[in-house]
Amino acid sequence: MRLSHYLLMLSLCSTPVWAGEAPAPPGSSWSTTQRTFLIEGLFALNSGFAALSPRATGAVILLTAPLAIAEGGRASATEQWIGGGGYVAIGAFDAGYPRDFSRSRVFLQNFAAWNLLGGAMLLADITPATAPPRTGRDT
Repeated sequence: MRLSHYLLMLSLCSTPVWAGEAPAPPGSSWSTTQRTFLIEGLFALNSGFAALSPRATGAVILLTAPLAIAEGGRASATEQWIGGGGYVAIGAFDAGYPRDFSRSRVFLQNFAAWNLLGGAMLLADITPATAPPRTGRDT
């Protein structure tokens, strides 16, 4: 059997975990610096994959976009639109590269795109819609 068959069987046979039974998410006790290094590392990894084969990376991103958008259940509608739209935009950008491309240029453009998406997500997270309500003493 192929690896994909094993992964499919594993996902079909695994037991669901209810919210009350779920352990704390990994990284929930990490410092801001640790989280930043992890996220930047993931951005660099995604950019490296795009530098190797931008069309394949774009295709994978576009194929997994519905899953990524559906996974954003805890996020606000603004975060879901920005995150989903940015993810699809990066996938379409990667899929549109010509056959002759510069790997370093692809890496830098992707790294910038992922960081722009991350910055937009951070800004969406601190919008007035999610900020605590103001009282008369805050002015």
